[in-house]
Amino acid sequence: MSSKGQTSSKDTTLADLPPSSKLIHKILEHEDELTQHQLAEESLLNQRTIRYGIHLLEEEGLIDSRPSLEDGRQSLYSLPGDRDGR
Repeated sequence: MSSKGQTSSKDTTLADLPPSSKLIHKILEHEDELTQHQLAEESLLNQRTIRYGIHLLEEEGLIDSRPSLEDGRQSLYSLPGDRDGR
């Protein structure tokens, strides 16, 4: 049996997601919190692709979201545990 099956479930889950979801996750590794629009600007992906990628990442528990205090219609996305209360 190979050691590939020995990876953590988080790594396996992220590895199984489409490239757009991986890119969103990578951007959030380097940014504090971003809106869907900001993610689209950073990634150069269209809004529909961003929405789908966010949906997949949220389903797997790989990102968190919260309402924006500046604009309640928007959500801010971050990696779990990355928010610093700003």
